[in-house]
Parts: sequence; C-alpha cells; structure tokens
Amino acid sequence: GGNRKSAIITYRNLVVVFLLCGLWHGPSWNFVVWGLLHGLFLIFERAGGLSIINKLWRPIRHFYTLGFFFISLVIFRQENLFRGFDYIKVLFHAKTVTPKFYYLESLVTVQIIYTLVFAVILSTPVIPWLRRRIIAGDMTGKKAMTIAYLLTQDTLLFILFFLSVITVVSTTFKPFIYFRF
Repeated sequence: GGNRKSAIITYRNLVVVFLLCGLWHGPSWNFVVWGLLHGLFLIFERAGGLSIINKLWRPIRHFYTLGFFFISLVIFRQENLFRGFDYIKVLFHAKTVTPKFYYLESLVTVQIIYTLVFAVILSTPVIPWLRRRIIAGDMTGKKAMTIAYLLTQDTLLFILFFLSVITVVSTTFKPFIYFRF
C-alpha cells in the first residue's frame, strides 16, 4: 500500500517488493541483487525512462528489454554473485576472466545454434507477414488459403512442442530450480 501518496513511497515499495522476491528465491546475494535490479529498473521506467524508451526504434526497445532480462537471468542462475559478475564480464569480452567453463566452444552445440536460428526467425514478424501475404495473394480461395495457413501454423507449433519434449527427456537429469533450496 501507499502507492497513491507520493512517487518516493511508490519507489520504496517497488524496491522492497522486489528485494523480497529475490529473498523468496533463496538466501543468496545473487537473488538479492536480482530482485534489486528489477526494482531499480521499474523505478527508472516509472520516473520517466519509459517515455524515453518508447521513443526509440523498436529493435532497440527489444534489445533493452531482452538485454536487461538476460543479464539479470545470468545473475539469478549462478551459484554465487561473483561468478555471475565473472560470467557477465566474459559476455562483454572482458579479458580478465577466462576460466575454461566460459569458452564458447564448450557451451554452444549444433542443437543450440539451430534453436537460436529458429527462435530468431520466429521472434520476428515473419509469421504475421506470411499470413497477410497468403490471404492477400488469393482472393478467390481466401478461405482455403486461411485454413491451409492455420493448419500449417498448428503443425509447426506441434512439431516445435514435440522437439522440445524430446530435448527435455533426452538430456541428463536437471532438477527443478526450487529443489535447490
């Protein structure tokens, strides 16, 4: 409560809530920093940063959102805060930290490359564009083309789901994240 009193109280509440969210995930500094980052970014956006971000070119806005999310996820998923910072340094090509664990060759497989290419293609407006082109291209058989498109879309989604299930089942045991605590 108290968000209607003043901006400062709202900002304080955001930080407290997200710090508590971090602590809820576990008693580790990486979770506290993860929660603090989310609270601070919400404060930045509410204090006027969002109006600046909304004026930017759409790909830059996507980069801002995904960049923040991925950086915070790196901090969240590491065993401790310092390892998370080391990992981020390596992501940005800092030469001070180069343990073998971070070598790209040890992390990237052919399966990951295919997944990334597929994800990049599907995260663009290709599917809506394709749908518009199919529907606009055949005015006489518009209903048949729409049905064909929807069947193709459903088939692709089913194949993607099936491949995801196969991937999860075929990998080594990875316990649910909350089993760590």
